[in-house]
Amino acid sequence: MIKNTILIITALGLALSLYYYTGKPTPSDKSGEKYQEVFESKIWRQGTERQKGAMVEYILKSDTLRGLQDTEIMLLLGRADQIHNNCFYYHVDLGRSRTPDGNPTVYNLAIDFDSTGRAMEVDLAD
Repeated sequence: MIKNTILIITALGLALSLYYYTGKPTPSDKSGEKYQEVFESKIWRQGTERQKGAMVEYILKSDTLRGLQDTEIMLLLGRADQIHNNCFYYHVDLGRSRTPDGNPTVYNLAIDFDSTGRAMEVDLAD
């Protein structure tokens, strides 16, 4: 019970600290739609692949997910789109390229966990 409470408080603290960071303006794509660039857990969990893609650079540069437990990451990012061999994959659209048929190229925010469920690597994969 205490361990779960500490886990939730830690995850909420991390989410709040990321929420209040205001370092860069919100980017937009060719359609003019604005996207949140700084990570916000609520927007990520409810957002589109494109909204998530706008936050990926911040997630990778801030390195805040490395070392967190898988349960903490699920609190921040929600359920992964795919889980395979101790790795969570979250689909993201970086807004950079399109497939030959005109659809957005989807990448994966890949989070590898060690045997204890702690995030070892956080990277972008295609």
